[in-house]
Amino acid sequence: MANALVKFGSKVKNSIAHVAETKPGVGHFVIDKGERYLSAGAFGYIKGRYREKATVKGQPIDLVVGGGALGLALIDEMFFGGHFAPHLNRISDSGLSSYINSRATYLGNKAAGRKLYVSEAGANPQIPAGIKQVDVLGDMDAMGGVFLSDAQVQQFAKAR
Repeated sequence: MANALVKFGSKVKNSIAHVAETKPGVGHFVIDKGERYLSAGAFGYIKGRYREKATVKGQPIDLVVGGGALGLALIDEMFFGGHFAPHLNRISDSGLSSYINSRATYLGNKAAGRKLYVSEAGANPQIPAGIKQVDVLGDMDAMGGVFLSDAQVQQFAKAR
């Protein structure tokens, strides 16, 4: 058992040294940013387009993919030389950051007492008792982004 822990520690140490020796250039910068921003955009699009359908066994897709990519990056770094680990880490960072942002937004809205019910176009939603329905004209911005204040919602809801 002790020998296995020493071997594991050696692999981790070598992996860290490998990453520290890498000297990035302009191509690395472009690939790094492209992978981060494109994967973050993909997670946002998927969550906006498919909402609660964007899950794997009940868990949000960004959490599943982000956690899976992190695990694969760790395995690649420790056992296979880490050639794909930087790419997997970028996708992992985007997925986990997307999940954390969405979860924190939900918790912040809950703490503020705000509730947002989203229904499909043309649907007649059953709104819980005690909640006033307010129609919003136009498109709602990203769920994790800026929300309209009560005054702004009332302004947009006025008959035109």
